[in-house]
Amino acid sequence: MQQPANRGNVRIQSIQTEADHDAAVARIAELISAKHGTEEWEELDILATLVDAYEAKHHSVGIQTADG
Repeated sequence: MQQPANRGNVRIQSIQTEADHDAAVARIAELISAKHGTEEWEELDILATLVDAYEAKHHSVGIQTADG
């Protein structure tokens, strides 16, 4: 796993494994009540974006339509 980058006190780390994903989701749960404009909210926003991208790539569910 690569070293996280620091942006102020916000740690930014890519999500490359299921363990990274699980840790990010757990951290999101801790930050879910963060107030907009705070470092915690910024961390929450970044983590949510990273988790969304990871899930889109690794957890995509194929949705079938009537056409096939």
